[in-house]
This record gives sequence, C-alpha cells and structure tokens, in this order.
Amino acid sequence: MASSRLSSKSLAEANLKMLDNEALCDFTLTAGKEKQDITCHKVILASRSPVFMLCFAGRSRSQVTSFLFRILSRLRWQFL
Repeated sequence: MASSRLSSKSLAEANLKMLDNEALCDFTLTAGKEKQDITCHKVILASRSPVFMLCFAGRSRSQVTSFLFRILSRLRWQFL
C-alpha cells in the first residue's frame, strides 16, 4: 500500500516523493523561453507564497494585481 510506504518518511520526503511521481499534482506552471511545464501542488505553493495564496484562495484578479503592485513598488525602492 502506497500510504504505508510514505508514512515512514518525513513530511518533506513524502511530499517530494509524491511530486516526483506526479501524485495528486493539481497545478501546472509554464516557465522559461522553452515554455517548460512544471507540475506542482497548490497547497505547497500557497503555503510558501502569499501571491499563490491569494490566487488559490479565490481572490479577485484586481486583489492579486494590487498585492503584486505593492510588492513590486517596495522592491523598486529597495534597489534604487
């Protein structure tokens, strides 16, 4: 049974194993000039990024855009 094999691993190891096997992947990012598809788990993205949390939590496009604008504005001032 797959769950018994995963339960003996740490959470990080189990998540990596599931990602490697594309088990329960529910989102695909496309990145780079070659438009490479990267399969992933929404819950992991959302837990590590406030931007993905907003996107996946049903926020409107304008709320996400406003949030991104505030972040980019802060970054711009840090690098000037």
